[in-house]
Amino acid sequence: MREAFAHCGFNQLRTAELLGITRNAVRTLLVNHGLLKGRA
Repeated sequence: MREAFAHCGFNQLRTAELLGITRNAVRTLLVNHGLLKGRA
């Protein structure tokens, strides 16, 4: 996940397109991997 996110310039939509998943799924994965802060 970290490599895909970095490869896409830390762009969530591009990462989603690369991985073939939704942007919301990317956000969930980023939060789970500690790469994005979750909602308070």
